Amino acid sequence: MIALLVIKTNQLEKEKTFYENFGLVFQKEKHGNGSEHFSTLIKNQNSVFEIYPLIKKTSCRTHLLD
Repeated sequence: MIALLVIKTNQLEKEKTFYENFGLVFQKEKHGNGSEHFSTLIKNQNSVFEIYPLIKKTSCRTHLLD
């Protein structure tokens, strides 16, 4: 089972709206000096799904943690 899924995008609000169309409800979060991002708990999977802004100096990757 996947415990955490993180995507990074340069279209943060657009991605959030896309996934909200599937019934996900996101909360805005910010941890310490990190980027503001959106997070939701997928309850039936006990998984966290987060959408982070893509910063120009970082690579575009998807992170899966189990």
